[in-house]
Amino acid sequence: MKLLKHDKTGKLKEALEKGIKWTIIDSRAEDMYGNALPNLVQRARQAVGQVQNEESLIEMCLEVQGMAAQMQREGQVPDFDVIAEIVGESQVKHPEDIPIACAFVQKFGGGMEGQYIADLAKFVALCVPANRKIEASKLDAFVKLKLEATELCPEFVIASLKMDFDCPQDKCQNGVCKFLLESKIGSLERYLKAAMIEANAHLRTFKKSISKLKFPDPDDAIVHSGIADAVVARIVYTLPLIKKFEGKTVCAALRLIIRELKILCKSNIDNPFDEGESDEEGEQEEGDKKATEKPPSSTRRLIEYNAAGQAVGTERSTLESQGFVVNANVERITGGHKKKIE
Repeated sequence: MKLLKHDKTGKLKEALEKGIKWTIIDSRAEDMYGNALPNLVQRARQAVGQVQNEESLIEMCLEVQGMAAQMQREGQVPDFDVIAEIVGESQVKHPEDIPIACAFVQKFGGGMEGQYIADLAKFVALCVPANRKIEASKLDAFVKLKLEATELCPEFVIASLKMDFDCPQDKCQNGVCKFLLESKIGSLERYLKAAMIEANAHLRTFKKSISKLKFPDPDDAIVHSGIADAVVARIVYTLPLIKKFEGKTVCAALRLIIRELKILCKSNIDNPFDEGESDEEGEQEEGDKKATEKPPSSTRRLIEYNAAGQAVGTERSTLESQGFVVNANVERITGGHKKKIE
């Protein structure tokens, strides 16, 4: 009776009065699907809900990763054909995306732990507007890259997708992110390959460092890591358009981000991107430099141009008519208030 008082949905009362609904399954189904059978039944029952609330591509990848990891924990080799069949039972809106999601998870999901796809899913859930999505063709483009196993660079691939999700509003058309072009993804196996590999190594170092930080809010780690990922991805994709890619540009960006995070978290961890100096030493040198430098002059010379585009002297009357005080010496007290004008 006490439990019934807390039965807000009425399902417990219904189960006690009418009994529990049982699902009878042919014994051959267990031979066909094994331990994946419960997931199959669950997705089939959720089919109506999936149609009404479309499952995103990243959610699909996360589901694929979860089933693959479950098979591995039970000592089986993940069978992605079976997984694809199970995912399809929930009547997804774009069934053609299922094999792409499976292939992407195989290459870039993160193995049994699934840390890479989980990281992306957390970032999307926390930082990306609900109406934004990416096309499966981009995941397919990453999958089709002709790279050796040591060149896959999952950290950078996930960073690229975060960059796309975080694109400017004018690069998002009808909720579909159009910032990262498939042609750019294809360049990762050609002239951007070396930059991608180097950036991936720096991102891996960065993530090891921030894992040592204790953020005021656990979600802050996801947000700041996502910002760093997007910044690095943008550098790799856009810097070659300006000049030759240099890894020190990525290091400089990550060094500044870690310094800011150390302040936020009140931490004194080592910054792996400092060039032979600690943050304190760098700040001290900067302070000494500022102390010895002559303050820049606050004087500004205004120049007028005639109709021919030639520079001419600005008349005193012109300046005074615009509210300027000519030949004035201004002194200020510590509080910032005007003390004397001559």
